[in-house]
Amino acid sequence: MNKYICVKEAFEYIYIGHGQKKISLDELRDLQEYLEKTIPANKNALDIKHNKFRFINYVGIISINNFTIEIIPKISLSNDEKQDKKILLDMLSKCSDIELSIDNSIDSNIEKCNLIELIANKYLDSLIKELNKGNFHDYINKEENIKVVRGKIMFNKHIKKNNFKKGKIFCSYDEYSDDNLLNQTFKLACIKILNKVQDIKLKNKTKKSLSILGNVSNESKSNEIINNIKLNNQNKRFSNVLQLAKFILLNLANENSSGSKNGFSMLFEMNDLFEKYIGKIVQMLCCKNNKKAITQDKRNYLLIDTKNNKKSFNLKPDIVIEDNNIPFMIIDTKWKAVEYNSKSSYQVSDIYQMYAYANAYKQVKKVILLYPSLGEEKEYPSWKLINDDNKFIEVKTVRLDSYKNTVNDLEKIIYD
Repeated sequence: MNKYICVKEAFEYIYIGHGQKKISLDELRDLQEYLEKTIPANKNALDIKHNKFRFINYVGIISINNFTIEIIPKISLSNDEKQDKKILLDMLSKCSDIELSIDNSIDSNIEKCNLIELIANKYLDSLIKELNKGNFHDYINKEENIKVVRGKIMFNKHIKKNNFKKGKIFCSYDEYSDDNLLNQTFKLACIKILNKVQDIKLKNKTKKSLSILGNVSNESKSNEIINNIKLNNQNKRFSNVLQLAKFILLNLANENSSGSKNGFSMLFEMNDLFEKYIGKIVQMLCCKNNKKAITQDKRNYLLIDTKNNKKSFNLKPDIVIEDNNIPFMIIDTKWKAVEYNSKSSYQVSDIYQMYAYANAYKQVKKVILLYPSLGEEKEYPSWKLINDDNKFIEVKTVRLDSYKNTVNDLEKIIYD
């Protein structure tokens, strides 16, 4: 029987032992080996204590052999697991430009389905809906040895291939076919899903989709090819389906954990996800108010090398907000809990970094350290620069328990 455990990132521990909600030492070793192969070497996903461990920095799902762990962010203020999953899906949707709106089908399944199953269900429903209208066909160029002339004869290849053969001609021709790159991508996403889900209804949906795509080949494609697929007027109805297929193929990792042991995962670094989510909303708010928000701005440097007079130590604040091309605010996101006057809440190095931003961006008036709100609203620190009474470094929080609250909080931070 597959063991399933759901925990909140950085807040809940998994205990080492035997039982449905515990992990054995062997399982923990398998988990560590798998993570070493699937996340960057300079990143850390586990915080291991005596007889327990927790996930830090990463959310998503990981499955190895007979156990599956789902890690969700601590977002809702009422410890609502269902709400946390909803908001995670919304964050992924906004950051990946895919349609993962919480409709009735997702809302009714969110408690009994894991992250992969929810996304797969949305993808398969969208795919089947479009395939029922008809498979997409396109002209595909083929080159092969055939018995009759079709298209044009490739003379150089014909001579090379058929020097000692009679009755065949090497031709290049266009064939109107559903075995095209778009449908191949859809099929690859279905195949990847099929071996990753346990739900019978979901497996049957996947098999139905594969049956409709029966004439389509399933050769693997590189991430670059998948990323560069473009739609036109003939196939734009598949736009949302394609974004979901890309999301599944590019994020669903499938690696050997150790020896013959197999695992798969869909993990997201929360620092990056939080930064991208806030960046998307700030850009939307600025666009509505004739302002401009630049993410990962690289225009300024900290120092100049005296030997070659070249700029050194590029500063890259998360978000720079401009009015008429003049920067007036910087927002830097930090995914961690913050409490007023608590030394453990914010690192001194973060304040030094904000000070560097304030000095490098001469016209900026406010530099904001932005944290997620995980409790009641409080008054957070605000510092004025010693040599400039018009520049401030401030700590702010933003609610993530609903998209509306996030937008409202950011609007107040930017415009109040």
